[in-house]
Amino acid sequence: MAPRKKNFYICTISAFPNLLYKEEFSLIKLNQTPVEFITSSIRDIMNFETSCLAENITLKFRDLNFRENIYLTGSITRSKNTKIREDDGEHITETFLQDHPSVAFLVNIKKQLIYLEKNSKYSIGLTPKSLTDCLGNIFTNILSKQFTVLVKQLPIRGRFWDIINESKHIKNIEFKYLAPNIAGRTRDEMRAALKEMQQKRNITDYSEKLSNENSELKIIKDNTLDAKVQTVEMQGGQWTIVSEKGRIKSSDKYETINADDLDTTFGYNIISKL
Repeated sequence: MAPRKKNFYICTISAFPNLLYKEEFSLIKLNQTPVEFITSSIRDIMNFETSCLAENITLKFRDLNFRENIYLTGSITRSKNTKIREDDGEHITETFLQDHPSVAFLVNIKKQLIYLEKNSKYSIGLTPKSLTDCLGNIFTNILSKQFTVLVKQLPIRGRFWDIINESKHIKNIEFKYLAPNIAGRTRDEMRAALKEMQQKRNITDYSEKLSNENSELKIIKDNTLDAKVQTVEMQGGQWTIVSEKGRIKSSDKYETINADDLDTTFGYNIISKL
């Protein structure tokens, strides 16, 4: 069955309270998490305007399958005009038809993950990075900007230590963390420190850099450093390694998953309709 061959990027949905807003947001009063509020709003509104690369666009959510507080699945479409050339035997005439290409998506509400079909660049004209940025803007606006929402692709896990072990001359490594997501996806030790900084500075990300100008940085795997790597790989941050191999980032390669492997989360009946 062709639809079951679709591949998806795995992305986190991270929501950070904007501490400049002092009033309690209404969704808290309704005992909803931000992602629960976002998904129920998508089901009700369906069409959302946003800006991407200095262009105003409208993303439409269609074919929705919603189970409250558990999942939301469907398609994201962006209307575009397609040029059709017709031959009447004497002349070639051009006609523009409105097309509605789409990409499939699935939201795991409990885990605050969204799975986005890989071919967004060719189907709706948005790279995965542009699409996640658009979704982050839409989700932030749904929450009246009282939360900042970031949608970030998850990198392939395990590459960090492979690259470290293969490198002989390491100049620096850098970790860029997202501030604590309200769902608590970071390790407890990391979350406590980042939460304190967020409350004091209203940050949405935080960077840490280790360097040696002579490219003789010693990186030894221990529980503390491995927790930093896992925090980045599980939360949607970024690590960077600079060595004789050049500059390598976790964002160079992203985690993907086949539709077949989503059966256990969403069920065959849902996946087969994508």
